[in-house]
Amino acid sequence: MNVNARDRLFTSGDRPEWFSQALASGADAVILDFEDAVAPDANPGRARACRRG
Repeated sequence: MNVNARDRLFTSGDRPEWFSQALASGADAVILDFEDAVAPDANPGRARACRRG
């Protein structure tokens, strides 16, 4: 990650439909959040969502 990024956008790691929108947002960095933004029952599928996205 670019440590000089001014704009960082966090998005839920279990919502692959949001990944392309996040990348197109113009943010300097996009961070996929796999902890706080993912419902506990959805945690097992979070890595699969990232690989698919």
